[in-house]
Amino acid sequence: MQDFGLAAFVSVVGLNSGLQAVTTIKQLGVTIFLLGVVVTLVPLLLTMLFGRYVLRYDNAAILAGALSGSRSANPAFGGVLDKAESAVPTVPFAITYAIANVLLTLLGPLVVGLV
Repeated sequence: MQDFGLAAFVSVVGLNSGLQAVTTIKQLGVTIFLLGVVVTLVPLLLTMLFGRYVLRYDNAAILAGALSGSRSANPAFGGVLDKAESAVPTVPFAITYAIANVLLTLLGPLVVGLV
């Protein structure tokens, strides 16, 4: 039932914002969509490479927990916990989740001000 509620929420949000997204893409072209893909994927890939090769996270569950926390992605963390069948990813998730939320709160207005 919990998964159904989340799916329903995401569906309603998607349906409500879909028209605005189509209008924006018509106005600005597909460039805005491609920039969104880059802005979404590049930080995640860089974070994954940093965690794997600089921080030496050899355990995939720990790395996945840290990645989902850095993106503040609770549903992703739920998936990580299901796959890991352990609470091991909880610590890196909690740390990176807290840091990501603090930085988002502090740096969000700065980024908006620069744009």
